[in-house]
Amino acid sequence: MSRSSKTRNTTNAQPDSRAAVSGHTRPRSRVYVLISWVAVVLWAAVIFYMSAHTSGQFSGEMGLISRIYEALKAWQLSVFGEGSQFIYNAAHFLEYTVFGALLTNALSCHMSLARAALCAAGLALAYGITDEIHQLFVPSRSSDPMDCVFDFLGGSTGAALVYAIAPHVAGRLGREPEA
Repeated sequence: MSRSSKTRNTTNAQPDSRAAVSGHTRPRSRVYVLISWVAVVLWAAVIFYMSAHTSGQFSGEMGLISRIYEALKAWQLSVFGEGSQFIYNAAHFLEYTVFGALLTNALSCHMSLARAALCAAGLALAYGITDEIHQLFVPSRSSDPMDCVFDFLGGSTGAALVYAIAPHVAGRLGREPEA
C-alpha cells in the first residue's frame, strides 16, 4: 500500500459532534463510535428491563431500587396525594431523556448534530412505542399511549440538551472549536 493511500484511509474517520453542527466533519476514533453505540444498546436494555417488571417487584424484590422506589412513592403520596402518576411519568421522561442524549451522541458520529438530534427524537418515540407493545405481554402490566408522549418528550429533551451543549463541550475535550 502506498503512502498516499494510507493517508486517504485515515481521513475516512467519523465526524465529531462539534464540527457536525455546522456540517463540517472531523475524525472520531472507532473506539469512541463503538463506545457511543454500546452505551445506547445498554441503556435500551435498561429500559427493556424496567418494562419487564411490575411495580410490585420494585416494591421489595430489587434491593436498592426497591428502597428508592418506596421513598419516592411516599414522597409522591405526601405531595400529590392518592392516585398520582407523577413518579411513573417522571421515570418515563428521565429514562428517555438519557436515551435521547445517548442516541444523539452516537448518531452524531455519522451525521450532522442537528440531523442526529432530530433522528434521536424520532427513534426514542419509536422505541417508546415498542416498549408499550412489550408491556402488553408482561403480566400485571398494561400499555398506556400517554407513556409514549412522555417518552417522546424525554427523548426530545435529551437530544436538545446534547445539541445545545455539545458545541461548547467539544473545545474543553481537546477538540478545536469551530469558528
